[in-house]
This record gives sequence, C-alpha cells and structure tokens, in this order.
Amino acid sequence: MKAFRFPLERVMQWRKMQLSLEEMKLGRLIGRRRELTAAVEHLDASVIEATAGLRRKPELEGSELNALSHFQESAGKRRFALLEDIGRCDEEIRLQRK
Repeated sequence: MKAFRFPLERVMQWRKMQLSLEEMKLGRLIGRRRELTAAVEHLDASVIEATAGLRRKPELEGSELNALSHFQESAGKRRFALLEDIGRCDEEIRLQRK
C-alpha cells in the first residue's frame, strides 16, 4: 500500500494567503479609525477657531452669535456621530484581531 503524503507546502501557502488577507482587512480598519479620529480633531479645531474668531471681534451682531451657536450644535452632533463610528470601528478591530 502506498504511503499517504499530504502536500504541506500548499497548505502553508494557503494559510499565508489567508493571513495576508486578514492583515489587509485589519490595516483598512486601522486606517479608517485614523481617518475618523482626524475628522474629530479637525471638527474640534474648527469649533475652537470659529469661537476664537468671534471673540477677537470688537463688536458682535446677534446673527453672528446665532450662527456660531448653530455651528456648535451641528458640530456637536457630527462629533457624536464620529465617536460612535470610532466605537464601531474599535469593535471591528477587536474582532479582527481575534
């Protein structure tokens, strides 16, 4: 009877390909998280700059304060949504690393 031979090299190549695909997925998730974090930082900087811009003005109109208030409210909602996206991304990263 002929001895059974299992081509281990093909299995190793297949496993390396699987590992490479999983690493690519993880890399995309980490990149997405970086993008979301940068978006939050940019949004925060925009709010700070808008507020500081009005503080530097010697005189303010009510419409400017109203516009700043709406911008801050909108930015707050956007920031909350971005932080939720970061949380989901963190969970996907955690699962991907298992």
